[in-house]
Amino acid sequence: MLENLKPQAYSPPCKVRELAETLEENDAKILMQAVEDVETWGAIALRNALQKRGVLISDKPIQRHRDRRCDC
Repeated sequence: MLENLKPQAYSPPCKVRELAETLEENDAKILMQAVEDVETWGAIALRNALQKRGVLISDKPIQRHRDRRCDC
């Protein structure tokens, strides 16, 4: 029963995706486009712009999502 017991790789939930799921469809699309647009938006600049609009997220999850280090 326990022959192949191994620890599972830790994959934290993606805060960007969690945030997008709480937004209206159009806002979620805008968010995801901004996250993917590394030419226009640095992670900190995007975080600051979102916070000015009352959307709270750190720059670290944005960068993690961009680097494909999340479970997306």
